[in-house]
Amino acid sequence: MKIITDESTIIPEEFLNYVDIIPLKLTYGKRDYTGKGHDEILKGIEEGKYFKTGLPSPGEILEFYRKYKNEKIISVHVSSKISGVVNSALNAAKEAAKEGIEVHVLDSKSAGPGCGLGIIKGIKYYEEKKKENIKEIMKVIEETAKNSYALMAVPESHRLIKVRPIEGIKRFFKNPDYFIKFLRSRGGFPIVYLSQEKLKLLEFANEKNKAIEYMINFLKEKVKRESISILYFYSTEKMFIYDLEEKIESEFSVKEKWIARVTPTILSAIGRFAFGFCFTIS
Repeated sequence: MKIITDESTIIPEEFLNYVDIIPLKLTYGKRDYTGKGHDEILKGIEEGKYFKTGLPSPGEILEFYRKYKNEKIISVHVSSKISGVVNSALNAAKEAAKEGIEVHVLDSKSAGPGCGLGIIKGIKYYEEKKKENIKEIMKVIEETAKNSYALMAVPESHRLIKVRPIEGIKRFFKNPDYFIKFLRSRGGFPIVYLSQEKLKLLEFANEKNKAIEYMINFLKEKVKRESISILYFYSTEKMFIYDLEEKIESEFSVKEKWIARVTPTILSAIGRFAFGFCFTIS
């Protein structure tokens, strides 16, 4: 079995032996940054560059499928309401079938963190059952992703406003209620959450600890006595996760946890100092 996803998804390094990641197109002006690493993207951010993202073509995705032509492939991507990668993957899968390559395309109906958490749970299911039951693995991935919540603090929120895949955040600043929250925070940065294929504003905070407080309060609303599985993620500062992790695990029962750095493409969209987590109730 091989799982293929794209750079919209957040995956911890320890699962990459099961997963291959298709780069998203990334450009600045006429310069191509597709497939570049964190250091080069970070340098561009520090130089004030705003990158433009684009989708891989069905032909480019097909090349990934061909690499694993002797395996059963699950191609998992963020919601088709957020990105067009699923449609490209479906077209590539049709061509792959003509070559005898077995590809199962799954719309996770979630954003990057939820998609990643779903893949993690699917892999854990596969490892525990020791069975390559593709339908059951896909069901675990889909249910986990669909029922997850993701929260993220974005200190460099000006980048979000200029990046096409997250156009919904532009509306935040046109909503009177959101604007009042922004003023009360004295020019703070947004904490957003993603659930059921929608990006929403939780609150504004003007420093890290306040952002963590809002995140903890959100958890308290959603989780009572249940245990949770949680994926922590960050763009540049892993130490922020340690502070968040300590507070969450002092108040909640955490059954499973993982930490991952966002992909270079996500870094280009959310900028430096962003951090958050995705969870599902176990």
